[in-house]
Amino acid sequence: WQIVIGKGLFYIMLYLIWGIYMHIIVTKIFTLPQLGHFSDFMLFITPYIIACTMLGIVLSFLIYHREDCMLLFVFMSLPLLFMSGVSWPANNMPEAIKLISYLFPSTFGLNAYVQISSMGASIVDVNKEMIGIIIQIIAYSALACLLYYIKLHRKLRRKLQN
Repeated sequence: WQIVIGKGLFYIMLYLIWGIYMHIIVTKIFTLPQLGHFSDFMLFITPYIIACTMLGIVLSFLIYHREDCMLLFVFMSLPLLFMSGVSWPANNMPEAIKLISYLFPSTFGLNAYVQISSMGASIVDVNKEMIGIIIQIIAYSALACLLYYIKLHRKLRRKLQN
């Protein structure tokens, strides 16, 4: 768990700064509407970034070369956008696709962000999305810790055998 927290804190701090920049600067540059409060945005974006970070740590176990990250995430971005229900109506999606979409933080994150920034929703109004994100944080954090435990246990076993 120490490795997961150490890696996670770095990425969380980095992307919190990036998220604040995007929310404040980029929306002003492009004159995008900002109906929600900054405090609601921060209460939403922090757990969302934690969930994304933990998913990233879990997915890092599937990737053996750095270049493969770009291929994987570029390939996943468009389907995840459609599965989130923001650009394609969720009511028109098959149930199986909806269930798969709940595995990714983008489903809850995109819907909550649109509601907060464009509709002026408060953090209470995006309660369903926040619960989904918190469940993902718990699940992906536990899975990341388990995967690191297995990885370190295997390395230790190999070291003792030599």
